[in-house]
Amino acid sequence: MEKRLIQGLINDFEFIHHVKERLTPDDFTDSFYGGIFKTLLKVFGNGYFDDGFSYLRDILAEEFQKEGFNDFTRLAELYEPVNLSEAEIDSLLEKIKKARLMRDGTSLQESLMTGVAGDFARLYSRYMEAPSVFLYFSFLTILGSILSDRLTIASELRQEPRLYILLIGESGDDRKSTAMKAGVQFFTEHFKSVVNFCYGVGSEIGLMDKFKETDGRLLLIYDEMKALVGKSKIEGSILLPFITSLFEDNHYESRTKTRKVYVDNAHLSLLGATTSQTHESMWTSSFLDIGLINRIFIVPGTGSRKHPVPQKIPSEEKMALAAQTAEILKAVKPGTEIDLSDDALQLYSDWYLNIESGVHAKRIETYAARLMPLIAVNEGKSDIDVDVARTVTAICDWQLMVREQLDPIDASNKIARMEEKIRRKLKLGPRSKRTLMREVNYQRDGIFIFETALRNLKNELLFDRKASELMLK
Repeated sequence: MEKRLIQGLINDFEFIHHVKERLTPDDFTDSFYGGIFKTLLKVFGNGYFDDGFSYLRDILAEEFQKEGFNDFTRLAELYEPVNLSEAEIDSLLEKIKKARLMRDGTSLQESLMTGVAGDFARLYSRYMEAPSVFLYFSFLTILGSILSDRLTIASELRQEPRLYILLIGESGDDRKSTAMKAGVQFFTEHFKSVVNFCYGVGSEIGLMDKFKETDGRLLLIYDEMKALVGKSKIEGSILLPFITSLFEDNHYESRTKTRKVYVDNAHLSLLGATTSQTHESMWTSSFLDIGLINRIFIVPGTGSRKHPVPQKIPSEEKMALAAQTAEILKAVKPGTEIDLSDDALQLYSDWYLNIESGVHAKRIETYAARLMPLIAVNEGKSDIDVDVARTVTAICDWQLMVREQLDPIDASNKIARMEEKIRRKLKLGPRSKRTLMREVNYQRDGIFIFETALRNLKNELLFDRKASELMLK
């Protein structure tokens, strides 16, 4: 796959312009091909193709030697005649990008965090210990809530940019609450008149009353998502179907002999946090049956201790972000509909028609339709161009993988649960036993549970003695 793409680029240098903004040397699994690609960008990235193919190949060969590529057998194979179409190049590129996602596991590539939200995440993560991915999605969720009654994709479905986001970390060290608080404080400080926050409700009546205090837009924030789950379990509560229905709809009604719950023109967004261990155990069958879980966009992240006393973020840098955000809010008028360009529509259509089926893919296209206009305006664009479509589909591919990895495991005992954890991690690629132990958090259940699960899976696994790695058959 990687070799064939490089062959295609060497046989037709014009394709380098086609891929140079969409692929990086780090996307390659084999560092040899990554290095070759880096050299191609260096030599031909600016486009000088007027001196003849043979002359250009001589330049390329000379540059390869300068860069230390001395495996002449592998180099010679790259010059084998290959005639690839643009569609074949695109297909190979997407396969390489997806392979990169598999290698990265549940980490979102930094390059996908674009626009003002990306700038916010990078700035605040320099001064705080919260993962940039938590900051990025906290910002996007708040921005989407503000724009929820005036921005949609140009479609009969009129998807609003409202998100139901759940930040998942291993522990308090991952600074989930810190990220949410940073987003809330930024928007409260600079745009207080247009934000509506609610830090938890105890019942459907409480949520209905809160809506009455707003203009219809509301962001429900839970520092610990388990609190919402607990309230929804109370006998007679309809808080769960209320929140679930408002993901798609802007109205909800439930009447009984003694109680009436009714809201209209309601634009609900959700931003919550929990630990991975709590996420595995807190959901009950009622949440699965009604479909709230597949309406939630899961965002895992890992923080690290790096600032004993975090320094203040320079006010001028905050003001620059605020100015960029203000431009977005000014540009998006009531009734704004954003179209896809022809290229973006083609790319999105190809992705949509090839989404894998299964429980983890439910409503993934809904999130794509919501994220495209939101990320477009976040980047200061008036339409959804092919770059926005590419970013969003990559984020949604990542989300599919995250759901597969973090979907609550339905198993009868600890050993069966550990077996499924091992399968999920090895689906991402080969792992050493030490790495696998760390990734499945074997300490929670003990070494006996881990070793027993590993023995039970012996017919599903292979062991590469040379690399000392386990892999699925």
